Order: sequence, then C-alpha cells, then structure tokens
Amino acid sequence: ASTNSLSLVPISTSTNTPGPPIPLPFPPTSIVVDPPGATVYLGSANSGLMAVNVSTGVVSTYSVFGTIEGISPDGNYLLLSYPPSNTLYYFDASTLATAFTHSGDTTNSSAFAPDSKLNEWLNGNQLGAVIPAASFFGATTLAYTGNALDISGQGGLTYITATTPNGIDVRSTCDQSEVQTFAANSPTLIKAIPNGTGAVAVDSPAIDVVTTGTVQAGCPAAAANSVVSFDLGAGAFNARQIFLSSNSTGAWIISDVPELLLFDLQHSTPISIPLAGGATAYNGGVTLDGAQVYVGASDGTVHRIDAASHTDAQQIGVGLKDLPFGISTGPIDRVMARL
Repeated sequence: ASTNSLSLVPISTSTNTPGPPIPLPFPPTSIVVDPPGATVYLGSANSGLMAVNVSTGVVSTYSVFGTIEGISPDGNYLLLSYPPSNTLYYFDASTLATAFTHSGDTTNSSAFAPDSKLNEWLNGNQLGAVIPAASFFGATTLAYTGNALDISGQGGLTYITATTPNGIDVRSTCDQSEVQTFAANSPTLIKAIPNGTGAVAVDSPAIDVVTTGTVQAGCPAAAANSVVSFDLGAGAFNARQIFLSSNSTGAWIISDVPELLLFDLQHSTPISIPLAGGATAYNGGVTLDGAQVYVGASDGTVHRIDAASHTDAQQIGVGLKDLPFGISTGPIDRVMARL
C-alpha cells in the first residue's frame, strides 16, 4: 500500500504477480498482518482503523485512530499512537473495540512480550509498560532519551538504544530495572533475535550484535550480555527499518542507500544487495520461510529479493497512484510480506 493511494494490492508469493487492488476508504499510514495471516490492519491519520479480511477482501473500519506501532503475537491487541490528541490506543481484535486508552504519551517504538501479556513503548525518556487485558499502565523514567526498543525472544529482557549518552541499555522486562549498559557509536533501531540469543542494533556505518546468555528465572531477570560491532561496508546511512529472518540467521536493514543491507548472523558477514535502477527502499518484510524479501521502493515498484542468491530478482509493478493527481506513480512505502 502507499500513503498516497486508496488501494491495497495483494501479491501472490507463488506467482509474484499482483492481484486486483482492494479499495480502501482512507489513505493508510501503517500496515501490519496478524500472526495467523487472516487480517491486514492499516492505520490512518485521522479517519480510523481499517481491517482487511485476507480471504474475502472485505474492508471493515473502526473508530480508533493513529499509526499502528505494534501487534501482539497472539493477534489480540494492536497499539496505535495518535499525536493529534497525544494518546495511545489498545485495540482488542476479539471484541473489535478499544480495550485501553492512555493519554499524555505517543510512541514510534513499541514491542509486545512473546506471551502477548505485556507491551512496552518509548516516548523520549519514558519507558511505558502496559498490560492491556488488565488496563494497567506503569512508567519508568530513564536517564537518557531512548531511540528504539524490543523485547527478547525469550521475553525476560528489554533492549533499548539511546542517545545522550549513546549506548545500548539492557533491562529486565518484568520490572523495567536496569541489567547492563553498553557504549555504542550512534545506535538507532534495534530488533531482538527470534531465537532469544540477543539482539541487533543499527549503528551506522555498522551493526551492533548483542549476545545474551541464559536468562535466569526470577524477577528481575538476570543474564550475561556482550556486544560486538561489525562495519556493514556501505558507508554512512540512515536506517528506515530492520527485520529478522524467522530462523534467526539474518538481519535485514532498509536505509536511504540504493541497496538492501543484510547481516549474516551465522557467519558474522555483511552483504549488500544493489537495488535495480538505483532505487531506495522504504519498507518491507521477509517471508516466513526466509526465501524472499519484498520491499517497496522509490521507483514505485515492489522489489522481490531472492534471499539465497542475494539478488534483486524482480520489480513488480503495482499501479499505486499519487492521490492528489491520480497520474504519477507515488512511493510504495508500506509493504508487509507473509507466507
């Protein structure tokens, strides 16, 4: 989908051809797929949440506003951030209603625990913790300004990148207490490795790999952590997105350089995949089998990356148009891959 279009375009991962566009009532700002793959959710700036049934293409709308910042692993809760009213909304997908509203904060970085019971988010130096089912909210004031966070694959630890001072902070998820801190160059985005062995942080021109040992039982959580930095060989860049292969073998980085960056976690090797035509990618995702990556790009197409050969194998035209004019191709800046 595109923020400049009123269409959602499905692409078959078996044929890599686009299907008929699904009309949307509002221009989307964000997109997520629920873990079962049954529903595509799209946030909008001021008009409400859109839910698209994958099987039927039917679009339903709900009166909850803002950008989708997270979805729980069980698919029950979505977190939306709405800056105009300085509010966070937790939408309950089972009741199709807002379960919990928190005023006075917004966020652009959030994560749910693997068991879906707890959500954490950042807003400057505030680390928020919410149990949506219990309408519980708590906050911890940090001694720094946070950039991004994620919760470990095991669930016991929270990783936060920070500025002033630059570093990576490891905290206990159960009570948000500090476990360990590491100095870093200028870390921005961070994602936990799915198998629970640590996290990777974007730290242009490098990537920082956090290795986490066995997390001991109890609260606060305890584990030994270490960090090693690897230059990605692409020069300085501004990261737009980072996502991990489901088998924990690769970290994919979308940035403002005309190539897709991959860090092979098995061999600690950086790989650069040039995008056809010198395009830059905006947003993307990897299929669950890890075989293909799809990214929306500045040339108005969706680029299919073959993960095995590390090549830009195909550029798929999706026909999304710029909303004000309906003529020129607009940026395809929201892609979600699922298989």
